[in-house]
Amino acid sequence: MLIAALPKNEMLGKELGDKGLLTDTSIITQNTTLSGRSQWSDYGNSNLFKDIKTAVLQARAASFKAPNTITFSQDVWLQLVDHPDFLDRIKWSNLGVVTEADFLRLFAPYGIARVLVGRRCVTAPSKVRRPSLARSGART
Repeated sequence: MLIAALPKNEMLGKELGDKGLLTDTSIITQNTTLSGRSQWSDYGNSNLFKDIKTAVLQARAASFKAPNTITFSQDVWLQLVDHPDFLDRIKWSNLGVVTEADFLRLFAPYGIARVLVGRRCVTAPSKVRRPSLARSGART
């Protein structure tokens, strides 16, 4: 089954390479690292709609093109789907659960047409050769 594993391994290598590019702040320079009370896990003080709108406007101003894709790690996505601001905006139209489709409906006016959530985990060997799980951040 080595032949069957080759395409999968190639895709994993590509995804890990993409992760390196997408998380390198010297390559993707239009980004903001939220800290302290502005992190989305601080539900009472963060303003994620304003943060995302600002990011879209900054990317458009820097490149003269509107971004159409937004990416999140799974950890960030899990904070986002439980955020009261999102839940409040969808509470009358859904079961109170934010899906990727709901996110796209909310951000369609800003030009966002695709959301990618990195959910894949890879086994990375440690220094003592015991495998350990680590988030790759790669798309699924």
